[in-house]
Amino acid sequence: MRRFAGPIVTVAAALAAIAAWLPFLRTPLMPDEAGFLTLGEQWGPGKSLYGDYWVDRPPLLIAIYSAISAFATAGPSPDGAMSPGVRLFGGGIAGLTVLLAAALARQVAPDSTVARIGAPLLTLALVSSPLLGFPITNGELLALPFAFAGLVFLVRALQSPARRGAVALAMAAGAFALAAAMIKQNVVDVFVFALVALIGLSRRTGAWKRLAAGFLGGSALALGAIVGFASTRGTSPADLWHAVVVFRYHASALIGSNISDERADRLFLVIEAFFVSGCGVVLVVLAPIVANAARHHLEPARYLAWPTIAMAAWEVIAAGISGSYWLHYITGLIPGVVLLVILAAPLARWRTFVVAGVGLALAVNAGVWAYRITDPPQSAEDARVSNYLLSRSAPGDRAIIGFGHPNVLAGTGLRNPYPYIWSLPMRVHDPHLREVRQVLAGPEAPRWFVVHSDTPLWWNDEASDERDYVKRHYAQRTQLGEWHIFERTTRPRPDAR
Repeated sequence: MRRFAGPIVTVAAALAAIAAWLPFLRTPLMPDEAGFLTLGEQWGPGKSLYGDYWVDRPPLLIAIYSAISAFATAGPSPDGAMSPGVRLFGGGIAGLTVLLAAALARQVAPDSTVARIGAPLLTLALVSSPLLGFPITNGELLALPFAFAGLVFLVRALQSPARRGAVALAMAAGAFALAAAMIKQNVVDVFVFALVALIGLSRRTGAWKRLAAGFLGGSALALGAIVGFASTRGTSPADLWHAVVVFRYHASALIGSNISDERADRLFLVIEAFFVSGCGVVLVVLAPIVANAARHHLEPARYLAWPTIAMAAWEVIAAGISGSYWLHYITGLIPGVVLLVILAAPLARWRTFVVAGVGLALAVNAGVWAYRITDPPQSAEDARVSNYLLSRSAPGDRAIIGFGHPNVLAGTGLRNPYPYIWSLPMRVHDPHLREVRQVLAGPEAPRWFVVHSDTPLWWNDEASDERDYVKRHYAQRTQLGEWHIFERTTRPRPDAR
């Protein structure tokens, strides 16, 4: 019976990970979900990076949401932007991640029952935890299966570097590693793991060169395929480089220059969730234990400890480097946390601690999940704005939401003629709102202009000309909470510029 314990627990954990999403199928989409779905639905040659819209995310994320849009739609809906298909897909990704974590445990520690049971259970706890941003189908979650698959193939190749087929395994690992980064650009976990592992391998055998060539070759092939596909949709490699790399530099500088109480509150919340969820405890406690096991040449930590620790360190850096501090960033730590547990589980001295830690993580995160059912993530104000626009709009109407909250329009069916439907790209690319003015005064001027009170760029002195234009051509129809809803009162000129 012990022989079948691992597979039974793995299947049960994967099904539980999927089931955890079911109570949230009718919960309105959050801004990122609605925004990515909006981009995916219309991605094709257009006026901006992804069709008519711009976002600082790699193309595979938008391609996945484009595929989701075939069976998921965000509106119009009288209850705001809802799409059970998005959440069902998120549940499927969570279940797949559990299965791949179990596969990694079987690959790394095949003789450890604690590892083969603990890995899927810990993964279940973390991918279903509101402390890590659940239930949102975001880039961090979607990248997880690719990161785990890359680790599975790479570990297999490293265990027998001279065997026939090792290069093919390394190529597969490189392809999955690149795919993860093409969903969220800072998910380069497998690249970090591979770099440290191959440096260690180079001290033992010359086979590392073949594996390195295979890994890089697989990455290059995947990069070519993804960038080539994006080009067929009208997204050029140069524009992608700007969005995924150059923009992040400018955005980080902007975020770092704006210190606010809200950001500080989010930072403390992320730190609290980091430890309460169990991620922080695993990293702080198990990293030195696994490192010590490697120094004493204990398997399986002997050759995998330092690559794992380096990967986990990068995951922590990546979670905090943007400076925005959102809970779902902690999702990116799951591969490193789970692999540390897998490496520590076979160590007899620490087996009881690992079991207790996994059990505690399950209990804590299950408790937070149960609480989340009674208080699902949603924005009542956003839904009220969506309902107002939906009840008063005609087919073909346009609207601008100033600035961000793409979930508001996703529930109405209205098209946004402004390319920046998230606030950060707007703050970097249109800091003085000149492009907003051009759209409002142009031939595609929207019927509705909706702006939130918490939008300093709109209410400060630099936007006075834009506000004056709105006063002349729009009238405020209502205020719902912090949202001001303006309707066009003049007809835009067809030749307006």
